[in-house]
Amino acid sequence: MGILSRLFRKQVRKALEPQKKSSSASNSKQAKLDRGLDFLRERWENVFLPDGSIADGYPTWYGDPVTDAQLNKLQELGIEVSGTTNKGQASNIIGLFYPVEEKNKEILRFLKIEIKGHNQTTARYVAQEELWSNEENLTRWHVRPLKGIRRDFFQFMNIPAPTNVTVQQLDEIENNLTEKQLESKEYLEYEMYVDTYDDITSSDEWKDYLKRKPNLKLYKEIWATLRDEGTDMQDVSAYEIFDAIVDKYPELEAEN
Repeated sequence: MGILSRLFRKQVRKALEPQKKSSSASNSKQAKLDRGLDFLRERWENVFLPDGSIADGYPTWYGDPVTDAQLNKLQELGIEVSGTTNKGQASNIIGLFYPVEEKNKEILRFLKIEIKGHNQTTARYVAQEELWSNEENLTRWHVRPLKGIRRDFFQFMNIPAPTNVTVQQLDEIENNLTEKQLESKEYLEYEMYVDTYDDITSSDEWKDYLKRKPNLKLYKEIWATLRDEGTDMQDVSAYEIFDAIVDKYPELEAEN
């Protein structure tokens, strides 16, 4: 698997070589790719094991064959890879060109690691190495005070929030919900509420619609507006949120 990783790296470099000389944008892309592959090279050796299995702590699908959708995305990014590779490596390469996800921003802040300079892929690996594989840090992570959007669980479910509630306490409460509660309108709306906010804040898609990324306060306001208007909140999309923000605050609309 180490040979495959080096071959994949060589193929990516070769594919980008003509673009490297064409423009400053391509030079920047090449530099980002080079830094990313330097970061990934030794990690791939530890993730993709010689027997073809995937190391503990990483998704089993990493070893699956690369998909057409991934190859198309690599092509969109200007990276054409010939030969056989796997789904995990392709995902890692694509993630080098996307911002850090909100959940991993929270982890980096918790670990007191600067977010600047990281991307979706490098932040995921740092989270795995410094948090999920570190028992001491993981314990501290679980008992940290509950903040952010998940605090709204208690409001959705009409459950009194414990004093000084921690993330671990909420995890335990959710794990002990009955089947009836898990299938309730309140819980399904809560799941959509959290997932949609993650969709909105974990990519740069908002830039196509808005001048600035929606913060939690604005998101809550728009969610309440749509709910009061009779929108089915179990089936709401990020695009409906964007449209509702622009309808209410036209000055926030992106100037495309």
